Amino acid sequence: MMWMADKPILLDTNVLIATAPSHIQAHELLEKLWAARVELWISRQIVRESIAVVSRQQTFSQPQVTERLLDLLNTIPLGGGQIHDANLVATMLVYGIPQLLTYNAPDFARFSTLITVLTEQEIVL
Repeated sequence: MMWMADKPILLDTNVLIATAPSHIQAHELLEKLWAARVELWISRQIVRESIAVVSRQQTFSQPQVTERLLDLLNTIPLGGGQIHDANLVATMLVYGIPQLLTYNAPDFARFSTLITVLTEQEIVL
């Protein structure tokens, strides 16, 4: 079989959640496909598999994310579903990701001193 640039591609979990050392190559490939405007797809199965992979302890995971989440819990009043938002912010802080694009900007207002929250209207390409 040969790649057809004009046809959609379903991304497998191992491309989305590539482990070291292949994560750099996977990221670069996805950037190239995105830049080429190739239609990329994932399924609910891929989402479930991704959750299963990232929720188990792994040698390449950053335990600092959990530590940073606990710091946030001690400094910002949080509870219930807000914990999920805080975990995203903890991940961003550990990995040096300064901006979050979301349709739920008000949910992240409490983190505005730590990250920049973007809405779709703010993105100009």
